[in-house]
Order: sequence, then C-alpha cells, then structure tokens
Amino acid sequence: MSIRADGAFSLRIDPEQAGVINQRLVMGGITVTEFRTAERSLEEVFMELTGTESGG
Repeated sequence: MSIRADGAFSLRIDPEQAGVINQRLVMGGITVTEFRTAERSLEEVFMELTGTESGG
C-alpha cells in the first residue's frame, strides 16, 4: 500500500476482489471516491513484450 500526502492511497489487489474490498472500505466508514485499475506505462509494456530491461 502507498499513501499520498493528501490521504489518497493505492493497493495492489486481485482485480476479482475489487468489489469485496470496496464494500469493506465503505462498511469501515471510508468514503471511496475512485476505484480503478492502474495503467502501465508504454515503457513497461514494451519491456514486457520484448523481455528487455530499462536502459535508463
């Protein structure tokens, strides 16, 4: 989990569990204003497809 200065946080979860996790957050009194999957960068996709590592 990572937490930003403004209180927002992100979690790495199994996408199939998103609904259950959202429900538990709300039941715990946490207001959920956004729930989405993270997007990979073009560089990350390229490295995955080519099997290479970043040179930078």
